[in-house]
Amino acid sequence: MLCTDQAIVLKASQHTSSSLILKVFTHDYGVISMFVRMNSNQRKTLKSVLLPMQIVEITFFKKEEKLSTFKELGTVYHDGQLESNISRNAAFTLMSEVLLNSLKEHQLQVRFYDQLRDLIINIHQEKTFSLHLCFFMFRVFDALGVQFFENKSFLAEHIENQEILETLYLTNQHKFAELKTAINEKQMFDLLIIYFHTYISDRSLLSLEVYREVFYN
Repeated sequence: MLCTDQAIVLKASQHTSSSLILKVFTHDYGVISMFVRMNSNQRKTLKSVLLPMQIVEITFFKKEEKLSTFKELGTVYHDGQLESNISRNAAFTLMSEVLLNSLKEHQLQVRFYDQLRDLIINIHQEKTFSLHLCFFMFRVFDALGVQFFENKSFLAEHIENQEILETLYLTNQHKFAELKTAINEKQMFDLLIIYFHTYISDRSLLSLEVYREVFYN
């Protein structure tokens, strides 16, 4: 079935010198893996666009039990400076790895997709966005049906002031500036990562060390 949909790039892995295996989170179909064949003219363009957490319009032949097949890119909502922007690159790479470790293929998540798209756009527009990663983790928990605030034993062990967490959870991402003086962003994010590893996926996040080097130093 030929489909055209908006998608968020999760990972593009080199398969051969002229092909990629692409994994994207689409609006209408959830996570899809697809085979991408590239000619010499397409190779440089696709590799510069298919970066973690980039929003693209993509046309592909959808297949249920095997790799879908990429046909073409449409509109690309792409920050041309991303490859040289160390902070955004570190944040987006970590976000994509969290999603790869938690989302299942072909599982529809329209509400989460819309939240994630808006968050990515907001990160592109902000100079500082470490609180956005905390917001992202909360939205991942919601998408997976994880009741973070119901885990009283975890909260009691790891944090003294639960009200700050709840404020962040309920705050619109466009109002994060109002919270910066009240929240220790590094401590908050580390807490959410501990929770992720404990209750969702114990797989190592390879990009976490790079993220911490960029944002914690």
